[in-house]
Amino acid sequence: MNVEDYTTKYSGVIKIAQMLVIYQSHIKQEAGYKINRKFIDDVQARSRTKTMFDIVQRRVQKFITLVSKKGRPTPMDWIYECRTYGMKIQYNTTAEGVMEWEGDRVLYQGIRFNMEQLRGIVQGLVEEAR
Repeated sequence: MNVEDYTTKYSGVIKIAQMLVIYQSHIKQEAGYKINRKFIDDVQARSRTKTMFDIVQRRVQKFITLVSKKGRPTPMDWIYECRTYGMKIQYNTTAEGVMEWEGDRVLYQGIRFNMEQLRGIVQGLVEEAR
């Protein structure tokens, strides 16, 4: 596969993992609220249920972030590492040429011009900049 192909796929996997963390956190918060609601009124149940922020923060630290020195690696570590490596290759590799030559004429994105016309354009830009 080309590096451009798999870095976007890894980014997609990361984004889906992030969405799943949010979704599961929402489910956990609602379940906690329902348990509290069985025993106390609505206002107290809401105040005693863990906040969405606390639930998400814990899950992000467990499943999404890179491992700290004392932690254990997760599959996300590998995905982040591969995506980062792919992006490094992608942004440090010269792209294929997109200009075509027809004799002394250049074709670029459907526009044809010769070197004299190009020189005139550049000189005009220089004059405008001054």
